[in-house]
Amino acid sequence: NPFMDDHSKLYAEDFSDLKFTYEITNIVYEGESTVAAPIQDEGVPVEVSVVDKKNLPEDIYNGRYSPRVQLTIDVANNSDKDIKGVSGILTVKDMFGKDILSSTCDFTGQTIAAGSSVTYSDLGMDINEFMDEHTKFYNENYSDLIFEYTVNSIVYSDGETESFS
Repeated sequence: NPFMDDHSKLYAEDFSDLKFTYEITNIVYEGESTVAAPIQDEGVPVEVSVVDKKNLPEDIYNGRYSPRVQLTIDVANNSDKDIKGVSGILTVKDMFGKDILSSTCDFTGQTIAAGSSVTYSDLGMDINEFMDEHTKFYNENYSDLIFEYTVNSIVYSDGETESFS
């Protein structure tokens, strides 16, 4: 990225003048799964699981002017009341547990019946190719990502709202 001094300096330096150091902080062995099981905070009656990630390339003929990541997310209602909406934060981490990005992620538009789940497949984000965290998210395989969801609040169909800290 020519607008970032660190990138420009690295690009302009001769290889023989560079010194590289690398610290190993974590090792993931072949065959180990890093995809997290549904994260459920204690006392929160909702489980949110990202079950798929699909990369969509730029396609100006179909109105997509930048690459896009499309997620499929299951939301399970473990309460005894129907849920009208869930508000929270989705955090995406690499296989080492390092944050890539976080975003508000609300689930509305479908009632989630008590004891059942709903799958949302229309959630995603447009990728800004000039932002490192966006390109890392786009380029990582689904199996190498960890997804965590923190519930902020739940609105039940009867109008009651429950907040979590």
